[in-house]
Amino acid sequence: MYPITTQASFAWALSTWSTWKLQESTYRLHFKTHLPYSNENMDPQTYLQYILLKQPRGQENLFYMLRATNHGIPRIQCNEVIQVLIMEAMCAIEDSDLPVSTPANQYNCFHLCHFVTYSLFLNFCTLQQLLTSLLTQLKLCHYNKAKGELMLSAPSKTTWTLRIGT
Repeated sequence: MYPITTQASFAWALSTWSTWKLQESTYRLHFKTHLPYSNENMDPQTYLQYILLKQPRGQENLFYMLRATNHGIPRIQCNEVIQVLIMEAMCAIEDSDLPVSTPANQYNCFHLCHFVTYSLFLNFCTLQQLLTSLLTQLKLCHYNKAKGELMLSAPSKTTWTLRIGT
């Protein structure tokens, strides 16, 4: 944090410099409205969400990231982040020389399956938007080995069919 005297709105010559003085009893500023404002905290933080959700037990962070909003812009882009995570996992399985049954590949698939099921159950993402965005990506990338593995790791009671045209 920069010193107050280096802020753009501070000037010793103006009569408002006294508003920058700290209260002696509480050590707080008189008027917080003079501090520089940044709207970054209100914007969606997609990269932060990506890093948090990629970690084990990342879905537990969803409740801390979500708050009630008055406007229609969601603060979490679960559909987009899940799509990126699925495509990264499929690329890692396809590019790997190791067999599909390797613990690292199995962990990625089970982690994704659990996270997608959790997000769908709690309405953090929608299945239709997720499958639509995945369909366009999977048409471009031909991940034969990874497609079969992700379908095998899906829960047995859940059947999702995604027809990819060639």
